[in-house]
Amino acid sequence: MVYFTIEEANMGFLQNMKEKLDNMDLPIFTASAQYLGGHKDITKQCDINVVGYKDRIELQQGLKKAIIKVDGILRAEVKSEEQIEKDVTLTRLLLVGIFAFGLKKKRKIESNFAIITFQDGLECCVILKLDKVDQANKLISNVVKLKSS
Repeated sequence: MVYFTIEEANMGFLQNMKEKLDNMDLPIFTASAQYLGGHKDITKQCDINVVGYKDRIELQQGLKKAIIKVDGILRAEVKSEEQIEKDVTLTRLLLVGIFAFGLKKKRKIESNFAIITFQDGLECCVILKLDKVDQANKLISNVVKLKSS
């Protein structure tokens, strides 16, 4: 016969429960955002939930979901609309030369974007619009933590 103390039995039970929890596919973070594009599985702009798991990020729109594998993430960054417009202006300058400055529009810019660049055969950039810069920063911080773990 084998005898266990109650403490030993509880430790085995707790260890078993910990292993089961570690193997469960539970979300690590969630965020809401406006999807602007960049993933082949979601073809239109819409409101989505961004859900981070230990091995992937899911972009969920109703029953549809697009997956970004964590090991495929190359960069995650927050940019303001002004920064994105500067990038576009530089591209425009390279494409149309000096005439690019005549195409530029002046206006006050407030929007913030989370940009996740990943490799899925090709290099892709998912662009998510968030209402506040702290929401964008928190989302990107979570993505970076997920990538580094």
